[in-house]
Amino acid sequence: MKMYLRGVGTGVVCTAIIMGLALGRNKTMSQEEIMAKAKEYGMVDASEMASQVAKAKADALSEANAKIAAMKEENRIPLPPARMLPEADPRFLREAR
Repeated sequence: MKMYLRGVGTGVVCTAIIMGLALGRNKTMSQEEIMAKAKEYGMVDASEMASQVAKAKADALSEANAKIAAMKEENRIPLPPARMLPEADPRFLREAR
């Protein structure tokens, strides 16, 4: 048991020395270096993301408007569901009598 504990202690000490030497070189990076490295890894700026989202919304809206315009030209405008038509509303039926 004594030799076992001596071996574990020696291993811990050797590991501490090796890790101290390997990680002891503290490399500091400037803010610009950090941002450049982050962009290299794929980080997107918040302002860039907002402009991309706005562009995607505008594209989707223009696509929807184009589909609606095409449907109007073909006279295939979908009717609203029956529950939205005034004839299906019981209040409308009572008032009409």
